[in-house]
Amino acid sequence: MKRLVLFISVFVFIQVSLFANSFNKASVPLKAKWVVHVDVEKALATTIGKELTALGSKDADKVIFINLAKKVKAFTFYGTDFEKGRCMGIIDGSGDILKLLNLLKTLGVLGDGVNSEKITLEGFEVYKVKVDGKNYYLYSQDTLIYVTKELSLMKLQLGMLLGKEKALSEGEGSGIVLPSDKTIAFSTIGSLPNKGDPVVSEALKNIKAIQGGTYEEGDFGHGEVTLTATSAEKATTLEQFLTGMVAFGKLRTGDKPFILSVLNSVNISKNDDKITIKAKANTTELLKLIKEHHNK
Repeated sequence: MKRLVLFISVFVFIQVSLFANSFNKASVPLKAKWVVHVDVEKALATTIGKELTALGSKDADKVIFINLAKKVKAFTFYGTDFEKGRCMGIIDGSGDILKLLNLLKTLGVLGDGVNSEKITLEGFEVYKVKVDGKNYYLYSQDTLIYVTKELSLMKLQLGMLLGKEKALSEGEGSGIVLPSDKTIAFSTIGSLPNKGDPVVSEALKNIKAIQGGTYEEGDFGHGEVTLTATSAEKATTLEQFLTGMVAFGKLRTGDKPFILSVLNSVNISKNDDKITIKAKANTTELLKLIKEHHNK
């Protein structure tokens, strides 16, 4: 099961969408609280993508996932809440579930002990794959494969196909907005949970939406995030909080956070109830640190 979870996780962190096939709102239900969309072709074509592919090709375990990534056009990930592990993955590839399962078995991601069967849900034929005692549900439509551990999410997805549930493309007010020009794009609505740092937790309670993404331009990798606060007043407080956090991080030495050690610039600005954070990092410096970490 761990290898299957790792396979899914790799796509979550690669997160992708195609130039000609950008994020399709019709494939995600209106009830989604967060969405991540990744352009696999864009990601693999970037300087960092090429270098990481070359780096990973020297590692027997990572080459499996590189080969899988090359067979996928796009990947979308969404959830209707923020509970860990409760999510739906949408893989834009061949749409052939058996081909995918056979490929995973051939690459060793799934062992011989994996059982799969066809079941009927909401009138649709769905594959139920049992891995180490846990069930995964897979359904295909055209070039898309939907995969989740949550039966309720699969029923929600199928209900949308039946017209019982609305898609993001059919309703206003969702708040889910994904930038179309980013390699990795993400959007959330509602307060993100945080059971750790009480200060961070309090800050998150005052954020009602987040959207942003990453892209590569020239010699730099760029990241942009826009936070929508619960009010303009709260936005001012959050702007001050974030500015202080960045300043504190820059003052630290030795155990400076990894991300701050490679950033060339971080700009924080406010407009009414929105705070925008823009950051950029030199790809050469970033790759150097990644390689150093990889070789440890």
